[in-house]
Amino acid sequence: MILSLALLAMASENTITPITMGDGQIDGRKITAYDHSWRQCNLQDGQWVAGPALRERATVIGDKLLRIDQHATLPGNVINNMHFYFDRATLAPVRLEREFLGPDGRMLASRTFDFDEQGYRAEIFQKGETTVKTGALTASMYSAATMGLPLSTLEFGDQTVAFTALMTNFDASYAIQASKTGAEMLETETGQIPVDWIDVTWKHNEAGDIYPPGPDASGGRYWITRTPVEGVPRILRYKTDSYVVEFEPQYCPAPAKDTMSE
Repeated sequence: MILSLALLAMASENTITPITMGDGQIDGRKITAYDHSWRQCNLQDGQWVAGPALRERATVIGDKLLRIDQHATLPGNVINNMHFYFDRATLAPVRLEREFLGPDGRMLASRTFDFDEQGYRAEIFQKGETTVKTGALTASMYSAATMGLPLSTLEFGDQTVAFTALMTNFDASYAIQASKTGAEMLETETGQIPVDWIDVTWKHNEAGDIYPPGPDASGGRYWITRTPVEGVPRILRYKTDSYVVEFEPQYCPAPAKDTMSE
């Protein structure tokens, strides 16, 4: 109880710093090309169960764009590919492409989203038909699916940062608060790496649901390298009470087979 009160007091002393897209606090130019693979797992009946491995690549396109490619092989050997295009400097979302391919390479379904300051336009292909949809998620919101990247460009002190993120899967926006709650020296194959703990609170703007911060809560924690390390991603782990994606294995068992094929 005393510890809980102390943590509450510390949190109340933190300054909340709002971040607005393009205000210069987040600088995507710090992110350079990379190609890394992470394990994923879910908690089932008290045990961490391996999910598909996640491969992510970053490509800098000229001076204007950053492309993030994610690849995973789902049950049934269905390939899930996602391609994010961001404004390189601000990390504002420009376009999202997602495709599901069968084992034979046939397109099963796809979605594309194009964002601007007013909202988005999406083309959705499934069951042989294409439909068009528009919505209120805008280019002024960060992508929740790659939220570790903008967080990794920040210098966290005692302040809590606050911004808005979007998630196209649920057609939802979230009010995000993130703060540094600790640090550790993480043991890796290349030696010890200093990492910061960045705990995140999510509030679903449309439904009002709140997801509390921390690795044992639904909001989760990011383990972010304090300084760039050759051959190591900026985000080493993200963990909630039911899901983990991690570069350095601690919670997730190895996938049943290699899912990192091209």
